[in-house]
Amino acid sequence: MSAALRLAPFAPGDGEAAIRILHAAFRDDPCLRHCFVAEAPGYDDRLLGYCEVGHAWHLEAGQGLQLAHRGAEPVGVAYYGLPDSPPDADAGSRLYTALLERCGEEAVARFRAYNRLVDEAAPEGAWASLALLAVSPSCQGQGVGSALLRGLLEACSQQFDCEGLLLDTSTDRNVAFYERHGFEQLARVAVADGLIEHVMGWRAARFR
Repeated sequence: MSAALRLAPFAPGDGEAAIRILHAAFRDDPCLRHCFVAEAPGYDDRLLGYCEVGHAWHLEAGQGLQLAHRGAEPVGVAYYGLPDSPPDADAGSRLYTALLERCGEEAVARFRAYNRLVDEAAPEGAWASLALLAVSPSCQGQGVGSALLRGLLEACSQQFDCEGLLLDTSTDRNVAFYERHGFEQLARVAVADGLIEHVMGWRAARFR
């Protein structure tokens, strides 16, 4: 029998596991494959650079990070941000500078363009954001992602001062997953030829 699933905030020592989960879970993600130039040699190194830089930036910027553990082992991770604690004005510049060093100009240009398009399509208001939700490939389909998501939705309803939770995804499978948890599609963004990013939102009950 597998160990019970437990949710816990990020703790010192969880960093390597969180990055490892991200790198494995998002290797075949269509949007990240586009942004980090999967058609060129070195894609896996660029993706790892993005995971490492993004993780460090997320912590530095004071954003939220939740892990799912099975026993002592982290098996899932959710990176999120809150409207009442946005990163400081220079945080974006620091992120792109670090990505430029690890991933190169083409990747940063694509990543900037993707973020700009999604930001323009997002609704106005005090929304929390789910930046990344990742589950170890060996644990996918076992309720880990749902447990992490339910925890965030509960916090949005009871703790966070926000209208709801926003995210974007590029796969039909993920769209269906989020719709099962009450998300609606708010916009469809053409990031590149054949690549559509779905902007989705879940609205807290008090704002429905």
